[in-house]
Amino acid sequence: KRMDHVLRVTELTSRLAVRYGIDTDRAVLAGLFHDAMKQWPQEKLLHWMRLYRPELLFLPEAIWHAFVAADVLKVRYHIRDKAVLQAIAHHVEGNSSSLLAKILYVADKIEPGRNYDTSLLIQSAFHDIHKTVLIVKEMQAQYLGKETPNDIN
Repeated sequence: KRMDHVLRVTELTSRLAVRYGIDTDRAVLAGLFHDAMKQWPQEKLLHWMRLYRPELLFLPEAIWHAFVAADVLKVRYHIRDKAVLQAIAHHVEGNSSSLLAKILYVADKIEPGRNYDTSLLIQSAFHDIHKTVLIVKEMQAQYLGKETPNDIN
């Protein structure tokens, strides 16, 4: 199930990279590894977070896998592409302004295997990735029951 998701995200990330003029090899690398550590035991994630991201231990454990995946790629596999590492690290919350990170964030949330109809969002992503990031963030905030920037007066 996880691998099917990863492959769908990678395929969509690759197609969006072509649309926006991003190197597809970089997009594929980010797509393939974005959830690589999601199945790791919490103790192992905690170990890596303590080693490489102790300042982020306050964040919800559910998003640690993103930071750990970026760190594993950097430490164990010697990947030095900052855009790829940043895209992976920020794919859960979409907190990066880089184009590759936006593409991965959106692709992860709207890949066609999700349990809701993503077809209009996929069309939107090919039309305007920046606007689609905002739409997806709004949807994610509503799903999580959080305030969004539009809710704050």
